[in-house]
Order: sequence, then C-alpha cells, then structure tokens
Amino acid sequence: MAFSLNQSLSHIEIKEPHVAEIYRSSNSAVPTEEQCQGHLCEAYVCTARENDVFSVYVAFFDTTTHRPVIFSTTCDTRKPADQKRLVNEALKLTKSMGFDMEPVKLDYSSAMRQVIIHGISVMRPPAPPRGGKQPAKSAAPAVEPPSPAPSPAASSAPAAPAAPPVPDVPSPEVAARSAEIADLRTALKDMERAKAETERMAEQTVTAVKQELERITASHREREKALREELAGREPEGAPESGVAAGLQVELQGKAEALHALEVHLAQESAQRRDAEARAEELDRRREQAEEEAADLRRELDRLHQDAAAERSSAEEHRSKEVASRAAEELAATEREQALRDELAAARHENGVVQGTLMNVMKEQQVLVNEREALRAELAVVKESAGIAWQQDREALEQERADLHASVKRLEKGKREEQQRLETLLAERELELKGARAEQKSLASKLEQVQGEKKVWDTLAGNFKKKAHKAVERLKREKQALEERLKELEHAPAPLAPPPPPVTSVYPLSASQAPLTVERHVESPFAALGLVDTGSGFSGFGSFGGPSAGGGGATFRYAPDVAVISYHSADDIVELYGSANVVQAAPEGRRSQICGAYVCVVEREGKATINLAWHLIDSGEVLICLPEQQPEATADYAPALQDAIFYFESIGFMMDRFELSRNSLRQIKALEKIGICRMEEPAGEAKEDGDGGAIPAAA
Repeated sequence: MAFSLNQSLSHIEIKEPHVAEIYRSSNSAVPTEEQCQGHLCEAYVCTARENDVFSVYVAFFDTTTHRPVIFSTTCDTRKPADQKRLVNEALKLTKSMGFDMEPVKLDYSSAMRQVIIHGISVMRPPAPPRGGKQPAKSAAPAVEPPSPAPSPAASSAPAAPAAPPVPDVPSPEVAARSAEIADLRTALKDMERAKAETERMAEQTVTAVKQELERITASHREREKALREELAGREPEGAPESGVAAGLQVELQGKAEALHALEVHLAQESAQRRDAEARAEELDRRREQAEEEAADLRRELDRLHQDAAAERSSAEEHRSKEVASRAAEELAATEREQALRDELAAARHENGVVQGTLMNVMKEQQVLVNEREALRAELAVVKESAGIAWQQDREALEQERADLHASVKRLEKGKREEQQRLETLLAERELELKGARAEQKSLASKLEQVQGEKKVWDTLAGNFKKKAHKAVERLKREKQALEERLKELEHAPAPLAPPPPPVTSVYPLSASQAPLTVERHVESPFAALGLVDTGSGFSGFGSFGGPSAGGGGATFRYAPDVAVISYHSADDIVELYGSANVVQAAPEGRRSQICGAYVCVVEREGKATINLAWHLIDSGEVLICLPEQQPEATADYAPALQDAIFYFESIGFMMDRFELSRNSLRQIKALEKIGICRMEEPAGEAKEDGDGGAIPAAA
C-alpha cells in the first residue's frame, strides 16, 4: 500500500491555493484500520499540489471520538498520469472499505473555496477534549452508547446530535457591498474635485470682470481729467464758440461709446454667469445620479438584510459583520450629508460673490450718472457764458439719460431674478439636507433593530446550551440505569419456563428511545454555512411544510382544513411536546412574528396520529401540520415522531416533553385556551380525514 499512517497530523492543513481536489463519502462505514477502533467513520480524500510536490491524503473521521485518522503519501513528479494514479489508488482504498466517494465542487472564488474547505471536518483543528473548556460555538459532546445487551430492554441510548461548525469567513455578498461603497466614495470625491474646479473657474471669471471694470473706470477718469485740463487751458476770449461745442460733442460721443463698451462687458459677464449656472446644473445632475446609486445600494442592502435573516441562526460572527457593514453605510450617509452641506455653503458663497459683483456694477453705473450730471452742469455753464442755445443737445442728452435709466432698470430686474433663483436653489438644498437627515435616522433605527435581534439570538444560544447540557445529563442517567438493569439481568437466575411473549402495544416507543440516523452530506458551496442548494435557490435549516432530515424522512404539510387538534378524553393524548423557547418566523405566507411549536400524539381506536401545531403569538393563529402519511405499523411510529420533533428543532425550537402522568389535565386545558386542542362532545363526533387528522364536525 502506498499510503502510510501519519500520526504527526491532527488534521489536514493545506493552504487554499494549493488544494487540488477533495472527495468525501456520501455514507458512513466502519474501516478495517486498527486506528479507527471499529467505530463508524466518514472518509475523505484530499490532494495538494505545491511546486513540484504532489500530496494525497486519505482521512477517516471518527463520528464517535470526533478525531481524524490520516494516511498520506507524496511524490515529486509533474506527470499528470502518475498523479491521477495516486488519486485512483486512494479512491479504490476507500471504496474497498465500503465508502461511496463523491467529488466536492471547488470551482468558486477564493473566499467561497475557503468557506468550503473550512467546512470539511478533517481539514480544521479538532475540538478540545471533553475535560477542557468548550468554545462558545462548539458542537455538543457526543455520548457513546453502551454495549448491546442480550435483553431487548437494554437498548443503547442515542447520541446527542452534533451542531454544525460555524465558519469564521465573511460572506462574499458583504465583500461585494463593501466594494460598491468604495466606488461610491470615489464618485463623491470626483464630484468634490469637479465642484472645486468650477468654483476656481468662476472666481477667475469674476476677477477678470473686476479688472476690466477697473480698467474702464481708470480710462474714463483719465479722459475726464484731460477734458478738464483742456477746458481750463482755453482762453474764453480767443476760443471760438463753435470749437468748444464741437469738443463737447466729441466728448459726449466718447462717453456714449464707453457706456456701450460697459454694456458689452456686462453681457459677457451674464454669459459667463450662465455658464456657471450650467456647470452648477451639471453638478446637480451628478449629485442626483449619486443619490440614485445610493438608493440602489440601499435597496441592495435591504435584500442583503433579508438574505441574512435566513442565515441568522448559523453564525453570530456573520451577524456582527453585517452590523459593521450597516455602520459603514451610516458613515457613508454622514459623509454624503457633509458633502451636501459643503455644496450648500459653496452655493451661498457663490451667491454672495454674484451679489457683490452686481453691487459693484450698480456703483459704477451711479458713478457714470454722477459724471454725466457734472458734464451737463459744465455744459450749461459753457452755454450760458457763450450765449448759445443748446436745445438739440439737451434733448439728445435727455434721451441718453432715459436710455441709461432703462439699462439700470434692466440690471435691477436681472438682479431680482438672480436672487429668486438663488433662493430657490437654497430651498432645494435645505430639502435635500432634511432628506439626508431622515435617511440617517432610518439607518440608525435599523441598526438598533439589528442590535435587538442580536440580543434575542444571544438569549436563544444560551437556552440551547442549557438544553444541550440537560440532554447530556439525561443521557448519562439513562446509560446508568441501563447498566444497572444489565447487571441485574446478568445476576438473575435463569427462568424455569420461557417467559410469555410480550403484549404488543398499540402505542410504540417514545421519541426519546427512537434511534437517530446519520445525516447524509449534501454537497453545495453553502454546505459549511448549514444551507442546502436546491438549484433554484437555497433555504435555511428547514422550510415550513418541507421534509425533515430526521430518522424516517417524513414530510409534513400545512392542513388548512384542520383548525384544531380534537380528542374525546384526556387519555387520548398519549404524548405531548412543546417548545422551551420562541422563534421569529413567517410560516405559510404569514407576516414575520414570534411563534411557538407543539407536537401532539392522539390515539384513537388503537391507532396513533401525529399532529404538529404552530402558535403565532402576535396574531393568535394556530396552524396545524400533518405528515403526508400517518404511521401505520408500530415500527414506523418512532421515526415519524423523531422527524416531527426534528422538523421544529431544525428551525430553532428547543422541544421538551411534557409529563402527562402528573399534569396532563392542566397542560391540556392550557392548550385549549391557546386554541391548539379541543375536546369533542359525543354528539359532535368528528370524523378522521385521509391523513389521520381530525376535522371537527362544525367545520
């Protein structure tokens, strides 16, 4: 045999990039190796390829001691034929011991491969021994059943079911959401850079306009100074009157041209302001696009929250990471709110700059009007001294003044319109800021809800640990009682006559004595998370109305025509189980609410029927579920009852058996008040339907 026992390995430790193939058994068997001690085991074949070394491991996982037995071999060859030969030899070895090997699908992303590899029991460190401190998420310790006795009464006690391990690996959907959040932050940074560029260009434009106005003002002042000097240097006696009038006319024409040039500059400034408004609209469009992307991200996060509700019972670590992702979203919302505030402050600053520019223009207009008035006064003095009538020039001056007033009114109208537009923009920014605050409050409330749900699941985890401890103690007591019974039978004298055959009871064994079957592994990329891939989607531990994974594989369906579990007398109820906790669920299309669970066995005319009841605490409804086929033979009863209990336990309920011998009447009356059971009157005898459930005559 090419494989040898490797006692130095407590588990198969291979890095994820070096894992080549993994095979696992779909059944459990007893290997022929001495190290397995004749225990029931699971088989695994793992191959690793690192540089030029190809390694093959054959491991048997002991389901009793929860310890692996590992055989290994290596070769330094690159030939695929030799590597395939080693893998086939390992598969033949496991097949010769009775194992049916199946390949594990590994063609996923690196994160998903790590989840799958961590879910393989022989590829993670074994749990500490029973005497040591148990981790919070470890499986319940298995109890080895006692040796079989020659008497049927000394049947072995069932082992406590082991909880599936919880992987400490983040969900790939959470990683994808983190990448989307990083992209959104990058887009917001790009918007901030574009906004800063727009503000810089607007500031440059305003500076250029101011410089041009200063240049025009200086030119006008120089012309005025030259005109005054020219008028002061002329001699009133020798200067002809017609020459003075012509000079004044030329000067007035120059003033008119200067005013025209100023209007051209104002038109250019208006065009630049419209360009700035267009850029602001572009920024608004980008912000709206970012808000739409944020809304899409929030909807995606809501969908992720719904998916996480199905995974909530699998890992508390995953819940904490999801809370962290929502905290990151809250931080992103805060950053978006700060960005909106910065944009609002920039818009207010831009409004102040534009208003300052308009005020400067109005001041320049007023200066020009004052200059024109001064020139008119000087012209009047000159006309009076010269004795010449300037009626036509006065009319032209009045017309120019009217035009100047009209231009001033147009500027005032444009200023009012610009102020209204800026006020509207400020109001829109205020509404956006309020919306961002409301969104932040909504995210805070969602975070509080998630934290509340985490506290509920912490409480349920504590209850489950207490129940597991009680189950172990009960199994120890049963084992001790069976050992004492076995000793009594060994020391008891042989009977003189064979004992009479046992009377066959119509009521079979209880669910606590029903044997547990080994759960078949279902290969899926979500196997390590406790989920099952069904092809069209995946479901959690169990779906309402779906098949259970207990001993008999029974399927339970909702019976809408059965409103209550009916019985004739208290003795008809032979077994009763109830949940020690409550679970948040939404069975049969109802809204999500707190629920309780009950399993009731009713015996009529020598036939036992199994009934399952959901108690919706918030709405007060009771939903009855029945197996597709009630157990007919005595041997079918125990597996069916085990399936019914496992149906609720797989969802998260912790089922306890009620002691009917002492408190049966009180318990049944309590169930009648809830609406689960009802005693039928002799006159209103209900008839049984095809599934064994009772349908009241009134219905």
